[in-house]
Amino acid sequence: YLKSANQGNSDAQRNIDSLYKNGQVKQSPEEATKRAIQCLQNKQTTLHIINCEIGDKEIKEICLYIHNKLTELILRKNNIGDEGIKHLSEAIEINSSITFLDLNNNQIGDQGIKYLCEAIKLSTSVIANLNLHDNKIGYEGMKYLS
Repeated sequence: YLKSANQGNSDAQRNIDSLYKNGQVKQSPEEATKRAIQCLQNKQTTLHIINCEIGDKEIKEICLYIHNKLTELILRKNNIGDEGIKHLSEAIEINSSITFLDLNNNQIGDQGIKYLCEAIKLSTSVIANLNLHDNKIGYEGMKYLS
């Protein structure tokens, strides 16, 4: 599903669209990408894209719209790999507002972790919560995280 919200106003929190129905993705990754971009253009502070099957191509497009008001980004249960994380890392490097990043259950490997760790070091952003559970991170990737 795809969800976004304005910070500080629980009434403003809203489901943009339920992309998940009876355990199956209802809309295409392209449709999820389109809706995510609309949320970012509206300067939403949180963006959740969960189980929408977005991959490297889609995350590259979404990253073009990441802005300095975005504080929470959840990209759980998708197909984002090292190339997609490279684009996300570039966006994190220049957008210093993200403090919560959930990349659980994607296809991120050692090279993607390298990109992400380098971006976090160069960014003024303080990512207080980072979830990388259930990816393809090996020994080399773990060294970057230490």
